Amino acid sequence: MISVTQATPHRHSPQFSRIILSVAKEAPKGEETLKTYVDWHSVMAQAFAEEMGADKKPLEMTTEVPLKEQPRRIDGLAIIDDPKTVARNTIAKGLGKYSIIEFKGRSDYISVQGYHRTISYAHEYVAMKKEVSRHDVAVTIIGPRYPRKLIKYLTEELGRGLENPSPGIYTISGETFALQIVSIRELPRDEYPFLWATANPLDGEGLLRIAGKLEGEGRLSRMGRYFKAIIETNPDAVQEATNMSVTTKRFDSIMEQTGLAAKWEARGREEGLVMGLERTARNMIGMGLPTEMVVSATGLDARAIARLKKVKA
Repeated sequence: MISVTQATPHRHSPQFSRIILSVAKEAPKGEETLKTYVDWHSVMAQAFAEEMGADKKPLEMTTEVPLKEQPRRIDGLAIIDDPKTVARNTIAKGLGKYSIIEFKGRSDYISVQGYHRTISYAHEYVAMKKEVSRHDVAVTIIGPRYPRKLIKYLTEELGRGLENPSPGIYTISGETFALQIVSIRELPRDEYPFLWATANPLDGEGLLRIAGKLEGEGRLSRMGRYFKAIIETNPDAVQEATNMSVTTKRFDSIMEQTGLAAKWEARGREEGLVMGLERTARNMIGMGLPTEMVVSATGLDARAIARLKKVKA
């Protein structure tokens, strides 16, 4: 179980971050050692907060917000104290004083059911908070790609209005709450670099560009979880970035600051060991030795040996 809260200063301190990320998740049981488990809610919340101008501390961002005693939680809740401090981009224009945010990770999508669930969160939030008016609440649903079925459902079955004020951003009219849907892969990469990287693969140059943006304005300390996820989901880009001699020292420094250098080296050693054992197993298979002997000599399981035999054939 992981429980992390960013922004350690006291709430009433002038240095209080106003960007708070609370995570309470654990990887599903049965996950393999080398398989990456990414908590996209907290990762995308960090990217979202940064796109909204986190360096100016414009909003308080909390993830996994409980709505009641039962496990029913809002992915993200952004509370804006001073609208003047929020980044001036199209997504920010669609936020309310209280914004209910649904995040869909790289392999997920925005569904009709997800839309209804998120809208119900907004209704429930207003019902819980006597001081909150529905006019102060907005809903933002962020996913990796254009939700074709949902847009068709909203416009044709529900008769909602649809506008596309900027690439990747769709505003829906006729709802109880202001609603915008964000398709990350359509967003301009230069305008929303952090969100863009959550849904698109990076090469070495792209990874270095993200790393460079994280170096300034205290972003690295705010977005450690985000950067770790980007590293974990772009292993080829890490290798490519490491081999780019012009920027190696700067990239190595960022990896050290985030504690990823030692982890990445250990992972490389572990993967190298597995590759070595598989090479030995292939040689033994080529010699016609029985599976039991190959398993005993390498420590690989019978399924791995069967897979290697199939590849060799």
